[in-house]
Amino acid sequence: MDQDDKYFLPYQHHWINDTSPLKIFQKSRQIGITYADAYHSVRIASRMNARFDVYISSRDKFQARLYIEDCKNWAQILEILVLDLGEVVFDQEHNASAYVLQFSNGKRIYSLSSNPNALAGKSIGAGRYEKRPAPQSGARQTTGLGGASPAGQGASLLQLLPSSGLPGEDRSCLTEQGLL
Repeated sequence: MDQDDKYFLPYQHHWINDTSPLKIFQKSRQIGITYADAYHSVRIASRMNARFDVYISSRDKFQARLYIEDCKNWAQILEILVLDLGEVVFDQEHNASAYVLQFSNGKRIYSLSSNPNALAGKSIGAGRYEKRPAPQSGARQTTGLGGASPAGQGASLLQLLPSSGLPGEDRSCLTEQGLL
């Protein structure tokens, strides 16, 4: 990635170079993580030996489309041929769709909305999205993505994640927000 160093800040480099099977980032607005992640998605999906398609879940359809635009921009900068397939319905029964880019190796980037109202009652991947009641004043609405523990009890995704055990790891903010 040396030729692309000029495009990224150190925390973006860290995100791009992280090869963990599950990456979680507590992000803020306008810090460039989506920009860096779009680059990473293009690099992953465009490899000649790529094994899998890339799936991205965005806040809503508008953000899903913007992510695809970021990917198209990276493909152009990196001189990678890409075909914009537009919005593709992948589940007609539930009218579930995603914006899709296809690379010359046949691999694709799918960018879809994670809006809980758009996905209510549908099983997508390993999660099931639930409608939540409107938030009380001052509270924020969340998407309910749950899993099942071995005992069959409902569990949040973060409860299923082990602690990294790294010095200085602080999960108290997750507990305060009711995520753990």
